[in-house]
Amino acid sequence: MTNNQIHTNKCSFGAYEVLRTNKKIHLTILASGSEVNLAIETSHKLANNQIYCKVISVPCQNIFDMQSSSYKQKILNETKIKISIEAASTDCWKKYVGNDGFTFGIDEFGKSAPYKEIYKHFGLTAINIANKSKKLLGK
Repeated sequence: MTNNQIHTNKCSFGAYEVLRTNKKIHLTILASGSEVNLAIETSHKLANNQIYCKVISVPCQNIFDMQSSSYKQKILNETKIKISIEAASTDCWKKYVGNDGFTFGIDEFGKSAPYKEIYKHFGLTAINIANKSKKLLGK
């Protein structure tokens, strides 16, 4: 690394692109924390069906909300359809996915089991999310 190379701390924007499966994409997937890995896995499953995505990691919604409108447009408005993946309440994601999108998450309380069983119970699996996303896209 040379002294003139500058590295941007992408987390400082509150949301940033971590994966893109094609230059032209059909779907934006928003996630945070460990769910980003599930979003990446889902995007690979969709790419196998020629449905291309970008995965956006959203480590801090409050910081993202303070970004310029042009940055938020770049993150959110490249595709009409957006989904979010959250192993908790989906309420905070609805403002990003809009009326055409879908929030995958857990909007009830009281289940207890190993996380993989909970994820499966609530449909937080790459195959389920990919299949529902295909339907959202009309594919």
